[in-house]
Amino acid sequence: MRKTCIALLCLLLWGGCGAALGERPSDRTIVLATDLHYLSPTLTDYGPRFMRIIEGADGKITHYTPQLARAFVRDMLSLQPDAVILSGDLTLNGAPASHRELTEILRPLVNAGIKVLSLPGNHDTESSAFQFTPDGPVAIAGTPNADFAALYADFGYASALDRDSHSLSYVAELFPDVWALMLDVNGNSAPGVVTGNTLRWLEEKLRQAQQDQITVIGVSHQNVMPHNPLFVTGFAIANYEKVLALYRQYGVRLNLSGHMHIQHIAQAEGIVEIATESMAVAPCPYGVLRLQGQEALSYDTKPVDVAGWALENGETNPDLLNFPAYAADFFERTTRQKSTFTSDVIPAEDLQRMIDLVTQLNVQYFSGTRKPFDGERDIALWQTYLPRNFTTYYLQTILDEPARDMNHFSFQEE
Repeated sequence: MRKTCIALLCLLLWGGCGAALGERPSDRTIVLATDLHYLSPTLTDYGPRFMRIIEGADGKITHYTPQLARAFVRDMLSLQPDAVILSGDLTLNGAPASHRELTEILRPLVNAGIKVLSLPGNHDTESSAFQFTPDGPVAIAGTPNADFAALYADFGYASALDRDSHSLSYVAELFPDVWALMLDVNGNSAPGVVTGNTLRWLEEKLRQAQQDQITVIGVSHQNVMPHNPLFVTGFAIANYEKVLALYRQYGVRLNLSGHMHIQHIAQAEGIVEIATESMAVAPCPYGVLRLQGQEALSYDTKPVDVAGWALENGETNPDLLNFPAYAADFFERTTRQKSTFTSDVIPAEDLQRMIDLVTQLNVQYFSGTRKPFDGERDIALWQTYLPRNFTTYYLQTILDEPARDMNHFSFQEE
């Protein structure tokens, strides 16, 4: 068993055991952050209409993304990881002002010698951008695909080992023996799909890495495998099977993604995909991936320390000074608001139990902290009153998975 585990770890981390087990590289740290959905303060008045839109949306703390981004940079300057990977939906809706501001906020990381690799999400390029006014959202120009790489030149694109000419995909060196394969399906002619040209480029890079004994870690915005049977179309890359086939063929064992805003880990045929939760959704996490020689690979999440940043910068806003509690309450309130409905046939007590169940499970599912379930009576209410409702199916998909903490993943010697 011990030899089997060592062989698996060598394959996962280094693509083989070329070095003796005693010859172990230094520990290496990569941070994963995704779906910040940054919105420039110049694009909103933070007025009542804007806040109604935010509070009625999907739980993102959009109104505090400037503070989140700055607190994240503070955390990274303290942690000093070898690399920071930003896997898409960097901005709320692709407004050029949001991209420009975000790159300036991130610049201290590059100046400190931290490698930053970025990738566009479906909200970053060629999307419908808006400015939020007292009279409501007003459409403004978004960011063309061709401009994204220029905006993020210092954040992966200028230092790429090779770029795909048919998308915003590229290969970057994380370490001399480890590459990041930044696979884009948003800055191309067929959003959501890896086109034939990009698939050929992808295979060429994977073949080269295999020949050079380079380990490849895949990175994408959309997922390369389904994490929930209801979240496939529009969530996973449309032709994800072709990507997985290439990953299996060339020994890629790990993919990092986001997009769902859900903290979740999926495994299929020897490949692990870790989807990090949106940084803009409570508890506002980033993932820390540690490559510890040939002995282990671990992934853990950590919330952005917004409260620490606020205190250090003399902020007086109680939301920021008590950010963990505020963020948790905000997400729970938005979930409850979206889940609340009325019915002439469901008794008030049963209706309240149903709404409470959705709120409880949704908060746990998104944060990757589902607890053992003891609400059989409450799920039975959904199945009885609304057997064909989407929410009923959604709740069942959550319960069909074993309860586990999705914020930690590791391979350990046994």
